[in-house]
Amino acid sequence: MKKQSHSHPYQDRTALNRLLLLIALFIRSPGIGYPDEDDPAPTAAHHNALVAVAAGLKQLSIDLNLEIAAYSLPTLRKDLEFLRKCGVIEERMYRWGYYLGTGVFSPPELPIALQAIKDIGERLGDPAIENLYHKLAKRMRGLQLSDVALYPVRSQLNRGIVCTNPAQMHELMVDRETLFDRLSELETAIVTGQGIEIYYARSPDPTDSARHWQIYPLQLLYYEVAWYLICEEIDSGYLAAIRLDRLSSHLRQLPDLPPRGKLAQLDRLKVVERLLKNGWGMSLGTKQQQLQELNGGSTIEVKVRFFEEVAPFIREGEKCHPRQQIKVGRKTADGRLIFINYSAILPERSLDEFFRWVRRFGSQALVLAPKKYVEEFEHEAKLLVERYHN
Repeated sequence: MKKQSHSHPYQDRTALNRLLLLIALFIRSPGIGYPDEDDPAPTAAHHNALVAVAAGLKQLSIDLNLEIAAYSLPTLRKDLEFLRKCGVIEERMYRWGYYLGTGVFSPPELPIALQAIKDIGERLGDPAIENLYHKLAKRMRGLQLSDVALYPVRSQLNRGIVCTNPAQMHELMVDRETLFDRLSELETAIVTGQGIEIYYARSPDPTDSARHWQIYPLQLLYYEVAWYLICEEIDSGYLAAIRLDRLSSHLRQLPDLPPRGKLAQLDRLKVVERLLKNGWGMSLGTKQQQLQELNGGSTIEVKVRFFEEVAPFIREGEKCHPRQQIKVGRKTADGRLIFINYSAILPERSLDEFFRWVRRFGSQALVLAPKKYVEEFEHEAKLLVERYHN
């Protein structure tokens, strides 16, 4: 009987060096093997991630002055199989770049990601993400990142106008139970498509009585000053956007309704994205308005003349709405704009939101169409004059 060999495949020192350097390469250069960004159309058919890995391994051995055993791409595949067997990398394809575990960021990328997490958590008032940032910041203390790396190069000024962090609520003595207290369950319901019951406890409309809603939650979306829950009413299919802080902490799964899954959720979310793109702001309209719009229903053209103090600002908004037109009006002798004419095609459900936006420009905006809003703005201007004179 042939004697069984107990030799280890990496008992040779140079072979072991190669394996260890391969692990070090994935740690130092997460994502190595990703297609060249200059490649106009990278495809699985012609891209081999191991080519970049082989080159990186050679350079790393030179940089660290470590002798490694000779290798080819088939040899590297055997090394990768050994790492899979040992649980160092996972049993899956790494065609678009190798990394270990969840370590997908390189040193230059990590501070950017951390700053983005900090902004979302602290400025936009997401307590779950804020807690995540503090955990990551503690873990990273030993990395000794430079001051340059941690400088907040990118930021944003959007801020939530309501308190959402339970600890901060207690400090400000504004304790109240909202759906922010059930974020983990809500996020699970979003991903799985689980029907839930929520309680609309506070409404901006004082005539709107509190009620229970049975919905499919679709997404958490931040807009201007607050977080919204995008959802679909189960019985009617009505799509809505509700301020998250106006919902109580009541959340009950509907046991008789099995989760409808991620694909169904994404299909309905695409409809919401279409409505938001066509509209202006967060109002998704009534159920009837949504059906008419999605079936190619009528739209309305709005026209506003903006004058010289705000005309340059309006003109900069080249992507303010996908169906807008900006026409330059008269100019002064020295080339300054006297006015521009702005027009856009909007669904009826968005008109109130659009003209609330126009109102912020005061006397620098003149509504030209539709007639209903021309008359409304004229009436408001007369009332304002009377108030100032009285």
